[in-house]
Order: sequence, then C-alpha cells, then structure tokens
Amino acid sequence: MDYPIYLSGEPAGTLSERREGLYTVLTAHCQLLPGLHRLWLFGRGGRCYLGTLTPSGGELTLCRRLSRRTRAALPAELRYAADRPMETFNTVPEPAAETPTPVMKPKQRNMPQTQEKDRSLSWIERPGGALVARDGDRELLALPVRPCPAVREKICVINGREYLVFRRRR
Repeated sequence: MDYPIYLSGEPAGTLSERREGLYTVLTAHCQLLPGLHRLWLFGRGGRCYLGTLTPSGGELTLCRRLSRRTRAALPAELRYAADRPMETFNTVPEPAAETPTPVMKPKQRNMPQTQEKDRSLSWIERPGGALVARDGDRELLALPVRPCPAVREKICVINGREYLVFRRRR
C-alpha cells in the first residue's frame, strides 16, 4: 500500500507499506530537499513518529522494519506521512483524528506525585525537563515524551505530564 508524503505542506514523495515475512516494512522515498525532515505517520487514531529522512542516491529515504506488535501500536488506518500535521497548512488531504494533548500543569521544582503503582516518589527536575528519583536501591530517570501509541504501555504520568521512565540499579 502506498501513502503520500508531505514536506512543508507540499507533496514530496511516497511511503510504501509491505509485508515481509513476520514484519511490516515501511519505506519512504522523497525528493531531495535542504534541511532536516522528521517523518510522522498520520491516520485514524492519531499520529506517531517514524524517523528522520536521510539523503541517499539523490533522494531522501527512510526504511523501518516493524514487528506485528509495533505495527499494531501505530495509527490504525494510515492516511499520509508528513513532517507536521497538514492542518497547519489548511490543506488537509483527509480528516485525521488526533490524539488529545494532555493538559500540562505549571513547572514545579520538586514533583512528588506519580501514578506509577500508587507510590509517592520525590521527583527532582534536571536540565532539559528530565526528572530523577530514588526508589530504594534503584534510580529512576523520567524523560518527557509526546503521545505515541508505540510506547503507550511504558508511559508514566507525573503531575499531569507524560514521561518515559527508565530504571537502573545503583
């Protein structure tokens, strides 16, 4: 199946989706344009980041092999791929359902509340928006993320904002 790719609101190439054994392969081919272009998938059920287009053989390309589980986490019916939502250009190819953006609370220095297994941890903000906390003999690192179905089950909500939490033993 082929889908259009839009860069800066203009048609720029094609995204192909094909089955290859147990995997789904997504391949993007676009005309060579200056600058850095991050490609997002848009469709029914939201959007998800695919990757950064890289120059190769006089064009911009990107190839991703996805397992069945990872593909199931992407928007159900793909409509197009783009570097930003087409709504920002007032030229929507088809209406796309967007994932609602969570309401963010004002920044706080110490973030004590988390919805992770009903535990209360003392979160300390680090440069770049990262949070750190100690949980017994483990150190937790929370990095802010945008909503993306591919990692939904690993996201923790801390004070109303979504974070991807990593654990490590000290």
